[in-house]
Order: sequence, then C-alpha cells, then structure tokens
Amino acid sequence: MKKPATEAPAGWYDDPETEGQERFWNGKYWSNKTCVIGEARPDAVNNSQRQLGKFLFRTPYMNDGLFIAYLIISGITTIYLGNDYLNFASGVVALVLLIPSIAITCIWIYILFLIILVPRRILDKRNGLTKAKKLDKSIEENLSVAKFTIGKYRVRPIPMSITIIFILVLILGSGRIFSSSPEAEGDKYFEVQQRITKVVGEWNVAATPISEAVQLISNGEMSSSEARQVLSETSSKFAVIHNKLDDECLTIPKYDLNSSGFKFATAKAYDALKVTCDLLPQQSVEILALVNQQISLSGTQAGIDYHLNQITMIVESRRTALFESMDALEPYLTEAQKQTFQRLRNSFQ
Repeated sequence: MKKPATEAPAGWYDDPETEGQERFWNGKYWSNKTCVIGEARPDAVNNSQRQLGKFLFRTPYMNDGLFIAYLIISGITTIYLGNDYLNFASGVVALVLLIPSIAITCIWIYILFLIILVPRRILDKRNGLTKAKKLDKSIEENLSVAKFTIGKYRVRPIPMSITIIFILVLILGSGRIFSSSPEAEGDKYFEVQQRITKVVGEWNVAATPISEAVQLISNGEMSSSEARQVLSETSSKFAVIHNKLDDECLTIPKYDLNSSGFKFATAKAYDALKVTCDLLPQQSVEILALVNQQISLSGTQAGIDYHLNQITMIVESRRTALFESMDALEPYLTEAQKQTFQRLRNSFQ
C-alpha cells in the first residue's frame, strides 16, 4: 500500500486499494482496520487493553500471554537450577553461585522469545499500538494497571503476576533449603533405602532355593535334573527382581563424594545403595554360574572355586560399603534413625 502523500497524522483516509472504503493510517503504516465510507468506524486501537511496553512486551504486562509465559519458564528454570546447586553446595554458597546462573539463563530464554517478540512488535506498530507514555491523559486514566503517586512521581506497581511468581519461587526455594537439613535428608535417604531393601529381601527369598541347591549338590543329595529345575525357576525370579531393582535404583539422587561434612555422609549413604544396585545382579549371575559348574559335565573344581570366590568378594564389597556409609551418616541422625541403622548393621554381622 502507498503512504499518504504527506506526513499525515494518524486517522481515517480513503483506502488506496479499495474504492468506497476507508482504512486507518497510524502515522507510519496502514493498519488492518477498515470500514465502508459512511458507516460507523471501529476503534482503530483499543488502547485501554494494550500498549507497547518495554523489552518488546505489551502493557499491561499481566495481560500479555508472552510475558506470563516468559515468567513461568524463567521461574521453573530458577527452581531447577536451585535444586541442582543445593545438591552440591550449602545454602549460602549455592545462592552466590545461583544468582549469576539465573541471570544468564533468563537472558538466553529472552533471546529465544525474540523469535516471537520481534515480529509481533512490528505487527503491533502496523496496527497502531503506541507506547503508554504517548497516550493522552483520558486514555491513561482508563488503563487496567493501577498507579499511585509518590511526591510528584506517578508509579506503576509491580504486576500481580510478577508478585505471585516471585513469591512461589521464594517459597519453593526456601522449602528446598530447609529440606536439606540433616533430619530431612536422613528421612529422604531412609525412604529410598527401604524401597531398595524391600527388593533385596525379595532377592534373598528367591536365592534361598538355589543357595540350598549348592550345598545339596555338593553332598550328593540333589540330582542334576532337580538342580536344573531349581536353576530355571530361580533364573526367572531373578529377572523379575532385577527389573524392580533397576526401577528403585533410578530414584537414588545425585551425590558428590568429593564434598565434606554432612554432604559427604549423605553421599556415602547413597553410594552404598548404588553399590547394591550394581553388585546384586552380578551376585545373581555368579550363583547361577556356580550351580551350572556343579551340574555340568564340563564343570571343574577350579570353576566352582572361582565362582565361590566371586560371590564372597561381592558380598564383602556390599557389606563394606554399607558399614562405611553407616559410620559416615550416623553422627547426623536422630535416635530413631540410628536404631534403624543398628538393625541394618546387625543383619550384616
């Protein structure tokens, strides 16, 4: 479309493309607002609803969907960053490291939003939107964002959406800091530990027949066919239990064994669980292999001794990891938690 012949002010002019029709000129561009000559003209710009705001957003900001989306994404990212930093550092140190990380992350999120914000700003200008400071007083008084006066200055309060998201971030962040106390971390550890221990208990039950078979075969009290039946049944049970163990082991939090104090103690406790997750399936393999050596025509005493030695090493590794984690974490536990640890210690004596 052609511009008016002169620098015409914003207003309604004959549509340069359609005869008998008027189109709104916003002072720079032809807008998409049209009407038939002689009929009532629509509002060219609904300034009481939106204006051009800062950083390519619209005002009032609390009515701009893109601005709200930016706040939500930034808030969620802040929470996740806070959780990651608090897993590896104390509350104050994590806060010092977190502030620049949040700033950089929010800048990157804003850069991604520019893909949408820039084209929208161009369209808004073409449709006649103006900045709030250019509106006349009658329109300004009708804006949906309230204002108050401090001395001779008129101030816009922070939009409610910003306030709500800021409060949520503070609440969640504070909750995460308080949840990092020794007692809370101890409870969290015991929840994970009890679920894994339950699966280990199922494994112990499933392993009992095959463990008995090892002794019975050695004494000549079990035939090869009976042993193969036990071997097959136990192998199937182990497969199911290993899947359960894998699921529970995925719930073990990230930890840093290079930390110190309570953080190190917590890391050792989770590391002991990880040792069980890694070694229990290997223990299953060695037990099954041991029975195969006993009943196979090609089995040898050297093969039997090898698998017995592997099983002993695995059990000792699990025991050592468990006891080291107990020694590291016990000073930070409540009396009830210490009693639970003592029961675990006794079961491995």
